[in-house]
Amino acid sequence: MAIDTASPRPRRAVLAAAVSGAAALGAAAIARPAGALAANGDPLLLGQANTASSATTLTRDTVPTINAPTFVSDTTISVAVAGNATSGQGVVGRSQSSAGVQGYSQTDAGVNGFGVYGVWASGSLYGVQGGGDTAGVLGWGHTGVTGILGYSGGWPLPEAPAKTGVYGYAAQDATAAGVTGSSTVGTGVFAVATTGTALRVSGKARFSRSGKASVAAGRSYVDITVAGGLTSHSVVHATLQSYRSGVAVAAVRVNYPSAGKARIYLTKVASASAVTYVGWLVAEY
Repeated sequence: MAIDTASPRPRRAVLAAAVSGAAALGAAAIARPAGALAANGDPLLLGQANTASSATTLTRDTVPTINAPTFVSDTTISVAVAGNATSGQGVVGRSQSSAGVQGYSQTDAGVNGFGVYGVWASGSLYGVQGGGDTAGVLGWGHTGVTGILGYSGGWPLPEAPAKTGVYGYAAQDATAAGVTGSSTVGTGVFAVATTGTALRVSGKARFSRSGKASVAAGRSYVDITVAGGLTSHSVVHATLQSYRSGVAVAAVRVNYPSAGKARIYLTKVASASAVTYVGWLVAEY
């Protein structure tokens, strides 16, 4: 006998089908693990945790501009996107021609606003780590502000100076250093200026290859030991730090009486009864 598809289904049949469908959905939800509110192949569930065993990607076919990208935003808290990983990287950005990750902040951008904020968590990890063929980290102050602010300490942040590429600040105690450059065989800090000033110091300057030597009573010379040794390009500058009438520094002999030492000669015995002090500083040419 042919089935009449045009005939309406009885009300009881419709209700039975609905109940059967609801039961099937409930059984599927029960069968799914409680921690996986969205599994592979499911749509993204907003406002809930989503768990999947395969990678999830979001691709935009058109090229976005700075004002029309694919946005993820949050208007109620301070973090729009957070990445967390037990091993490896929490957030990875990649670009073939521009910036892999670009951060921007409109809130008090000079001091407390962050485009990209890296937080140290535990162990020996880094808040922000960069690597590239041109520069590991790029800081750009395009309106005449500081390009990169490096700060060690608690809040509040220091006010960065204008027209500065890199500004470092640390003031916890006497051992704090705003900027440190280090090299075992090269140059720790290299300052270059074509027509301006390569190095400008405002305040005290301390040099490890300097000191104050004591010429013993009845002597006309003193030997000093220079940290790091002396080369053929080393120049030792010496001046008297005690007044002795008619006495001056006559000469300095480098790598004498042995390597890494220098002998400072006076024009004559400075004093027959008192110590005479001589200040010295080593420079390289």
